Amino acid sequence: EISGGCTASVVLQLASKVYLANAGDSRSFIATFNKKTKDVKIVYITREDKPHLPDERARVEKMGGSVYIPGDPGGTSRVMYVDRETGHTAGLAMSR
Repeated sequence: EISGGCTASVVLQLASKVYLANAGDSRSFIATFNKKTKDVKIVYITREDKPHLPDERARVEKMGGSVYIPGDPGGTSRVMYVDRETGHTAGLAMSR
């Protein structure tokens, strides 16, 4: 069986502005570093696009998709796809 996946994180700094983007279950962080104290602070974390999040689930279902949420607390929610010709079902663990 063929299986695979893809995620992406992009951080772009242009002068004093920082732009963040992520797709799938990736995360990007913005951190500051104080040279004097050697202290590192995470000041921003992007959100992973997971299908079980209420707004992501609503978006997927509004577009005609379906979301599988496992009964097992350690399981992974998935956006489900059913091939209309073969009936084969596949799932992605990310929603974008």
